[in-house]
Amino acid sequence: MKTLEEHFDDLDRMIDTGAAKPAIRDQIAFIWKQVSTLQMEHAALEQAYQELHTGLEERLAKIQERDKQDVRRWFAEKSKSLAESQKRHTLNHQV
Repeated sequence: MKTLEEHFDDLDRMIDTGAAKPAIRDQIAFIWKQVSTLQMEHAALEQAYQELHTGLEERLAKIQERDKQDVRRWFAEKSKSLAESQKRHTLNHQV
């Protein structure tokens, strides 16, 4: 299978050798069809990339929020534990 560049080279040779207009037009039409297909594929890939990127951003935000909640929960537990420990070790003075 030829590359797009090779098809352009063929077109260039056709023009240089004075090929018939219908043959040149067919080559141009073929190249245009290939370019149009590539444009559609590019657009589809770009959309898929955007959807993937958005989905990953959402997942990352959820993970970060869950991590924040875990840190808050851990901090609250440690604070409560420290407060209980201080309470047990504090002398109660009644005056």
